[in-house]
Amino acid sequence: SDVKITGAVSSGGSCVIENQDATNDICASTESSSMMLIMREFLKKTGDRKVKNFRDPGRALGMFRESRIRFLAIWEPYLSKAGGKIAMNYEEAMDSFPCCTVALKKEMTEKKIIEAIISRYLKGNEVVIDQNVLIKFSKITRIDVETIRRSLESYNFNPKFDYETVKNYLKFTGMMLSDDKLKSIFSFRYYGMK
Repeated sequence: SDVKITGAVSSGGSCVIENQDATNDICASTESSSMMLIMREFLKKTGDRKVKNFRDPGRALGMFRESRIRFLAIWEPYLSKAGGKIAMNYEEAMDSFPCCTVALKKEMTEKKIIEAIISRYLKGNEVVIDQNVLIKFSKITRIDVETIRRSLESYNFNPKFDYETVKNYLKFTGMMLSDDKLKSIFSFRYYGMK
């Protein structure tokens, strides 16, 4: 592969919710890997159920609000619009593992501008989001800007990203990689590791 994962963006910001008015026992998850992992952990704890996968989180949210789905693994800002009772939170399912990462083409990882951007990101203690970004995200998700702004508070934008965390995460997902393969896919250089 010509891509390297160079860092973690965030953890948290999602969970499994329950619509207690639903008359069925259907679970739903979007096709993102983190949501499927959260749903997997939920099913381990509560027992096997039928799971429906969605590409469109808005459609899954609509079916959940219409009581056509009982359990839904969903992330913010959709979570803030869903209502429902939390059936399993992120930390219970995924501990503090990152849910999102940054990947770059391998040749870009050596460029000084990339190093400067990631270094600046790692030094930041709070998330400052440009209003224009929030407006664009609002148009994409069809969720109001204020809900999006508030929903960002449920994410941890400084998750642990080191060799041991990545190795443990891969074990958690069921992927076993040799040290050489792991080092060819992940770059820890911005985190003070070679």
